[in-house]
Amino acid sequence: MILIHKNLFLKSLFSISLLLSVLTWNCGKNNGSIGSSEKIVLTSFYPMYIAALNVTENIPGIRLVNMAAPSSGCLHDYQLTTSDAALLEKASVLIVNGGGMESFLEKAVSLNRKLMVIDASEEIEFIRGTGDDHNHSHHHNHKDKNDGSMDDDAEVNSHVWLSIGNYIQQVMTVAKHLSAWDRVNSAGYAKNAQMFADSLQEFKAEADKKLSDISNRKIAIFHEGFAYFAQEFGLTVAAVIEREVGVEPNAAEIISTVRTIKKAGVKALFTEPQYTSAAARTISAETGLPLFTLDPVVSGSMTKDAYITAMEKNIETVKKALK
Repeated sequence: MILIHKNLFLKSLFSISLLLSVLTWNCGKNNGSIGSSEKIVLTSFYPMYIAALNVTENIPGIRLVNMAAPSSGCLHDYQLTTSDAALLEKASVLIVNGGGMESFLEKAVSLNRKLMVIDASEEIEFIRGTGDDHNHSHHHNHKDKNDGSMDDDAEVNSHVWLSIGNYIQQVMTVAKHLSAWDRVNSAGYAKNAQMFADSLQEFKAEADKKLSDISNRKIAIFHEGFAYFAQEFGLTVAAVIEREVGVEPNAAEIISTVRTIKKAGVKALFTEPQYTSAAARTISAETGLPLFTLDPVVSGSMTKDAYITAMEKNIETVKKALK
């Protein structure tokens, strides 16, 4: 009897061990778990992930992870989570937009002193302007200090990825730093980046043609994010509805915006899907101008062509609104 129990016990133990081995193998194969030889490349949020996804395609030994959920939108007030902290401790590289977009950056770096941070906007000239200055297209930052830092006389508009030309520059900057960090695969990063940049350049040329015959180019935007888009395609931002992110304009500001829109002869009002604004609807009703929606490309599908797909829709929307 004791021998039978012992045999049953050994058989059960063997079965459990075999089951655990199979489960472990399957989990490691299917759930994208981090292998011991993989290096984690983190991106701060959606547009940086799409850029890095293209640059790192088919590069061996790289695990690309997007830190902020795609539904997070812009990172103005983003707070690091415990899972973010765990990722940051293991990561080798963190790719950020820069320009003050990632307010948590200092804390993130403190969690991993060996972490290499790639500022994708390091070579981009930022638009600068205060919340009261609607015509952002004429206010730029010049990195003319010896240390490359920026003057503090105006707020920095960090939504640089909404210019296709800027996004191309971000892609190339990411590739440059990844190539220096991982020299074995430098040719792969460079090739991938150039292919994506060529696609973006081709798309930009097509977009320029589509918008070339627009006569009235005066627009009002929900907040300053689309100033880069407007600048790139020769649109004039006559008014910004939400002058401070997350803060609805008061009655006096709405009245002032309505007057500005009417005086400037604005053709269309543009909002964003991530934000609902009673103020925008009120301004639309007071001016008689319809509302159109532009995608700031801060959320969407996690696919290589997601940026171009979103911007294609934006071009079509602008063409329809200003025809």
